[in-house]
Amino acid sequence: MSKPLFVVTCLILSATSLHAQSRLGFSTGIAFDLNNSGKFKQIPFSLQWTTSATKTGSFIIKADYSIPAAGSSRDSAFTLATGLPPAIAVERKIRNTSFSLLFGYRFILKTNSENNKVFIDFLPIGFSSQSFKVSYENYNNDDYEVINPDVNVKREGLVASIGVCYTLKDFVFQVHAQTPILTVASKDYNVSYHSAAPLQLMIGYMFNLGKQKK
Repeated sequence: MSKPLFVVTCLILSATSLHAQSRLGFSTGIAFDLNNSGKFKQIPFSLQWTTSATKTGSFIIKADYSIPAAGSSRDSAFTLATGLPPAIAVERKIRNTSFSLLFGYRFILKTNSENNKVFIDFLPIGFSSQSFKVSYENYNNDDYEVINPDVNVKREGLVASIGVCYTLKDFVFQVHAQTPILTVASKDYNVSYHSAAPLQLMIGYMFNLGKQKK
């Protein structure tokens, strides 16, 4: 577990004593990037803490740590050496790792069951850190050169998210869409990719914390 996620976990656990019957949930699944034509895929690990629910819903804190799934694309490398093809295709891998911390409200939609509920998660305030690591593989880099290659980039800034959540007793099914980073800390080198906007498809489990109100 990364250091930021560990700190968030400690804060959430310590805060549960202030709210009767708050809930802690853990989810994982797959994420597809909406801002780069599906170029990046991730495996997200999401930790969510909600306060004791009212008639309308509950406040929610959502911490996500995502690791890259396997994937690659193609680029071109060129040479001036005689006797060699002037251009070849090379394999380019870009691995996107990210951490996000978001705050918002979980609205309860009307339901006829206490065990089965549908929620709308609205998280308008958040911070995200995204790291992109680039490698070019399977080509002779002594004779060939990639012109204007992609480079490693780290981006940080504000994000927002919205999603739908369905609970089957303590099991939870979620679809969340996050915006790209809205403010970037520094000017980037001209690369072929943008800040990621992950669409998360996740399944997980919710735990009750604190004492239940009677």
